Amino acid sequence: MSTDTIMNIAAKTDKAGRRANQDNFLLIPDVGNVGGHNPDDVNRDRQVIIPKRGTLLVVADGMGGMNAGEIASQTIVTSLRTSFSDVPDNVFASDGSIVDFIDNAINAADVEVKAYARKHRDARGLGSTIVLAWFLDDKVYCAWCGDSRIYCYNPAKGLERISHDHSYVQALVDAGNITEEEAFSHPDSNIITRSIGDNDEIVRPDTRIVKLREGDTWLLCSDGLCGLLNDAHIESIIAQNPESSLTTLRSLWQTGESTGWTDNCTILLLSVLELGTTPQSAPTTSAVDESAPEPTRQAPVTTPYEARPPRSHFGQTGQKLQPNGNKRMLPAIIATILLLIAVGAAAWWFLIRQTDDNVTKEQLKDKIETISTSREGNEQVAAPVPPQPAPAATPQRRPSKSNNTTQSQPDKPATPVAAEPQEAAETVSNEANAGDNAPTSITTSIMNQYNKKPENSSDK
Repeated sequence: MSTDTIMNIAAKTDKAGRRANQDNFLLIPDVGNVGGHNPDDVNRDRQVIIPKRGTLLVVADGMGGMNAGEIASQTIVTSLRTSFSDVPDNVFASDGSIVDFIDNAINAADVEVKAYARKHRDARGLGSTIVLAWFLDDKVYCAWCGDSRIYCYNPAKGLERISHDHSYVQALVDAGNITEEEAFSHPDSNIITRSIGDNDEIVRPDTRIVKLREGDTWLLCSDGLCGLLNDAHIESIIAQNPESSLTTLRSLWQTGESTGWTDNCTILLLSVLELGTTPQSAPTTSAVDESAPEPTRQAPVTTPYEARPPRSHFGQTGQKLQPNGNKRMLPAIIATILLLIAVGAAAWWFLIRQTDDNVTKEQLKDKIETISTSREGNEQVAAPVPPQPAPAATPQRRPSKSNNTTQSQPDKPATPVAAEPQEAAETVSNEANAGDNAPTSITTSIMNQYNKKPENSSDK
């Protein structure tokens, strides 16, 4: 068996159901030799060998007002052509290095689209989907962002969808809320959740490595085709001409025209006529998807952004090389910091106020104790006078902190005994409170002075 893989290629793009074509595609039969291939190798069903550095197919479906979508898709194609015109030898060392190169190339295209949007106000909101397939030895390295698709048909396994849409309806399907059939005719099927050129996110293409098989027919298309014909319909057309890319292209296009185009359409086809043996230089470190049941990196369920009124308005989250997505978080971060500062200031003020109040109360307490001690030292304890019959009088209120009461003993004169300091202080307090016109207690008086706010006070 030959070490060469034999293929044929067909490609077409057209405005179809639109006034202008915002789609673009890139076809490099010989990676590293951009522009060096024979144009007759395309759309002629000619047998072509997949070269040592592989064959690259790309579809970009642009979006945006005016001609912004066309500019976005063309910018992507131009950028990728530059990236793949000079692929360093070390890129081919492993599957991982090849995938990294693809990611970097798409990131570079994303940066160029954003740069154009920043310089041209009328191009704000432009963006594009992308699907990429790099046929290298016996593998296909795939990458995508958005809802353009990559399919692989093999007579033994039928049609497989290699890419996984970054769209609102696909998220509903993944969550089990709707079926694939319902998604096809869903009114929100034009809402996508990732793209190239969105200024709010860093571009995050999904990637996948698939084993190449003899008899494969690979299809890359914009949603002008897969949004018009369902998978079963596409499969039935490819199955009729599995070895002729050109015949399959014509059949798909005629079916689209008879059904009625509603969008731009781009179709790239590559049929594997003969699969060569794997050369010794091929990467050996791999995680190749033989059966291709699901993408290697599943697209997350994301919140949909604005709808694309049939591919004329940018309404999706793309991703960027520069972390512009953090701009969304900046107001929240600032608000959080200001809130923390305000809470801290309030706590500090409350603590200081409490400390000042405690200090003032402690000083007041010391003042009361000092006055009480002074009076206790100056008062001379007199011998108790024999009790007289108590006149009927209204009891006097004691200071609020004292709940003790003193009763007279009329039957027994008390023996003169030196009073303890505490008893002497209470005697003074009792005497001060005797009679209807007695003044208030020392404690009450001082507390009233403390609580009274002077008219000219500056303390608020």
